[in-house]
Amino acid sequence: MTCGKKSNNQPTEDFILVSPAPVDVAAKISAIYKDLSIREKERARDLAEAGRFSEEICNELVSLSSSMESPGIVLQSCDRRLVPFLDILIECELKQVIANSAVQTYTQVSWFFFLFTYLAVLLLM
Repeated sequence: MTCGKKSNNQPTEDFILVSPAPVDVAAKISAIYKDLSIREKERARDLAEAGRFSEEICNELVSLSSSMESPGIVLQSCDRRLVPFLDILIECELKQVIANSAVQTYTQVSWFFFLFTYLAVLLLM
């Protein structure tokens, strides 16, 4: 944490951006830092700040990738446990990323499609 504070969290940013799945790593590291900030009282402020920083990077990466491609591609991608990224965001409680306009638009369209399909099946029965 000391290295990150002195260099404006550059090691954390480099680690996230060099990883094979930067959005996934940023989301999971943010959740780990936030969990550790609750457990460790000595370094709670530093860990919470690192968690917020990682969540900001995740939010920026989701915004950038959604502007280049469909947000569905990013949000439906799965990790090694075959869990979709949208579920990871919910599991890690990354409210800032979930509140992103691209994520909100995607979930709204998905729910409307699901609701429309469900009503169509009910009407056909």
